[in-house]
Amino acid sequence: MSLYLSREDFALTWPDPSECLPEVGDEAPPLEGWQVERMQEFVGDRTDALYDLVLICWCVSIRDEADQTAA
Repeated sequence: MSLYLSREDFALTWPDPSECLPEVGDEAPPLEGWQVERMQEFVGDRTDALYDLVLICWCVSIRDEADQTAA
């Protein structure tokens, strides 16, 4: 499961297949205009959980990132 967090919104996704997992710098597909700035990964330790890996994707506005790069 992936959880995308921005200062304006959040979204949950279940990427499939694993090639669709986000990477830092990628656009956050469920949040148009945002990209992944950093990630945290959590591995589950329960056999009865609905998922065994959770990615927390902290997102920044693509415009904000472009402004910082230009400065």
